[in-house]
Amino acid sequence: MGVTFRAGRVYPERVRYPDGGGLTVKQRAQRERVRFEAAEMFEQGVAPPQVAQRLWVSRKSAYAWRECWRAGDILLIR
Repeated sequence: MGVTFRAGRVYPERVRYPDGGGLTVKQRAQRERVRFEAAEMFEQGVAPPQVAQRLWVSRKSAYAWRECWRAGDILLIR
């Protein structure tokens, strides 16, 4: 893992939160269901903007999920 130096401070480039991003187990499960639903839509040829609109997520997330899906690893969609 690399680090970034700013104003005399050291920040990790990537941070993983041990608390699951502040979500409950139920909320994390719902988030995962949405991601898998997005993957199914990509398989059907639905474009990321439409996926975002239908699933009430940002376009940025939909495009990132599609890139993971294209890479062939559904588990990367996080």
